Amino acid sequence: MEYFLTQVQFLEEVDIEVSTKKCPLGKTGTIIKIKASDEKLQFWTEAEIEKLTNELRKLKSPFKEFFVDKFDINLAFINCPFQKYNDNIFEIEAYPIVEFYDYRIAGNVSGDGKMVAVFTNNAEENIPKETIDSKIQLPIHCKFCGPVYFDLRIFDRDPEAIENLINKGLIDPISNKYLSKNNAKQLLNEAYGINLYREGFRIRPYGNGGIDWLELDKKRIQDPSFKISNNQVIGFVNIKPEEIFTSRRKKCKRRVERK
Repeated sequence: MEYFLTQVQFLEEVDIEVSTKKCPLGKTGTIIKIKASDEKLQFWTEAEIEKLTNELRKLKSPFKEFFVDKFDINLAFINCPFQKYNDNIFEIEAYPIVEFYDYRIAGNVSGDGKMVAVFTNNAEENIPKETIDSKIQLPIHCKFCGPVYFDLRIFDRDPEAIENLINKGLIDPISNKYLSKNNAKQLLNEAYGINLYREGFRIRPYGNGGIDWLELDKKRIQDPSFKISNNQVIGFVNIKPEEIFTSRRKKCKRRVERK
């Protein structure tokens, strides 16, 4: 797939030439090539490349164990004016910062509202994990969607917590060097938000910086001592199709009727 960036207002105005060919078994995939002419080359600054990398990272779902299909992203640079990128191929992974959280709550909600979650406290030592079982009640006019898997990573943002974040092993995936405090804060600012996925595919704009679709900031204003703000959370919510739970429920019902 090859196309040239032009000055347009909407993506639908960009002409995209697509070609396909047969691939060996197990070697299928999509290649997107972005070519810059000499007069457009100045657009691709290091800041723009980092922005592209960050956007690609957000496409990666952390719920690898729930999917059979692989979704790998590799970013290659050819004749790039920046030496650290030139003639290199980088595998795009989810933000490395997600592994160095202070607190985490992860679990699932079944198609009939039964929730099981585990709370982890990494900010303090020797704190056991806590399991939470609950039943979600919806208003009469609402219905449950399919099974939901969620994983919310929470970060303290005070100076001491940022330093601890770096000491845990936070490095730049390209340079393989430890980040500075300013870089770590910047990474948090770029990565925060609760991303929404449908069967592993990200749904925008949920999770984009500044979009607080769960209204965490609004709730925190009302109770700042016990609530977290949107910019403290790197979260992932994956919703599976409602048909999965419906079909399972029908099978169970048939089994009961046979008995």
